[in-house]
Amino acid sequence: MTVLERVRPTHSTVQRATFKQWLSVAAVALGVFVVMTAEMLPVGLLSPIGAELGVSAGTAGLMITVPGLVAAVAAPVSTVLTGRADRRLVLLALAALVAAANFGAAAVDDFGLMLAARVLVGLSIGAFWSVAGGIALRLVPEASVPRATAAVYGGIGAATVLGVPAGTFVGGHLGWRAALVVLGVLSLAVLAAIALLVPKLPSTGAVRFASLARMVRRNAGVRTGLALTFLIVSGHFVAYTYIGPILAANGVAGGAVGGLLMAFGVAALAATVASGSLIGSRLRPTLFAVAAAMALAMALMAFAVGSVSAAAAV
Repeated sequence: MTVLERVRPTHSTVQRATFKQWLSVAAVALGVFVVMTAEMLPVGLLSPIGAELGVSAGTAGLMITVPGLVAAVAAPVSTVLTGRADRRLVLLALAALVAAANFGAAAVDDFGLMLAARVLVGLSIGAFWSVAGGIALRLVPEASVPRATAAVYGGIGAATVLGVPAGTFVGGHLGWRAALVVLGVLSLAVLAAIALLVPKLPSTGAVRFASLARMVRRNAGVRTGLALTFLIVSGHFVAYTYIGPILAANGVAGGAVGGLLMAFGVAALAATVASGSLIGSRLRPTLFAVAAAMALAMALMAFAVGSVSAAAAV
C-alpha cells in the first residue's frame, strides 16, 4: 500500500451528516424562509395596507425600504455585538423578534407604528443573516457542508415561490392582518424548531469593527462586490416593491398578482441554479447579463405590460 493510498479518504472514513443534523439544518432553513417572507410579504399587500392605514402606495413602499436599510446596518453591527454569544441563542432571540414584529404589525392602526414594527423586521433580517449565512459549517460534517449550505439558502427561493404568493393569497381573502398573524405563528414554529433541533453553538471568536473596516479598505475585490451587490439589489427592490400597483395600473387584476409573484419566484430559483454553474468560470459575463436583463425587465414593466400574459413574460 502506497502513502497516497493510506491517506486517501474512503467512503467508509468520510463522515456523513446524521438525520438529526439534517433536521437542525431544516430548522435554520425554515428560519430563513420566514425571515425572507417577512421582509417581502408587503409587496403583494401594498395597496390594501396603504388604503387602510391612510397612505399612498408610494409611502406604503417604505414598509420594504425601511427594513432593508435597517438590515444593511444591522448585519455588520450584530456580527460584532453578538460575537461571543452562542449562535443558537442568537437565532432563538431573532425568531422571537420576528414573531413580535409580525404580531405587532397585524395590530397597528397607524402607519408610523407599522414602520416601527418593520424596523424590528429589519433588525432580525440583518442579524439572522449574519449568523445563518455560515452556520452550515457547524451543523454537519465537512462532506455535507455544500448540501447543507444550499438547503439553508434554499429558504430564500422558498420564500419567493411559496411564502410571498401564499401570504398574498391569504391577505386577498382574509385581509392583510390575517396574513401577518399567520407569519407570526410561523415565526413561533421556527422558535420551537430551533429550540428542539439546533444544538448549542458556542462562539468561535469575536469580530471587531476595525477588522471589518480593514477588510473593506485593503481588499479591492470586497469593495467591488459590495458596490455591485448594493446597486443590483437596490435596483431590484425599487421595481419589485411596487409590482402590485404597477400591475394594477396596467390593467392586471389584483387576483392575478399572487400567481405572477409565484412565477417570479420559480424563475428566480431557475436562474439561481443556472447562474451557480456559470459564476465559477464566467463571472464577469454573468454579472453583466444579470444587470442588463434587469434593466430591460424594468423598462418593459414600466411601458409594455398590458395583460397577464405580458406581465408573466416580463
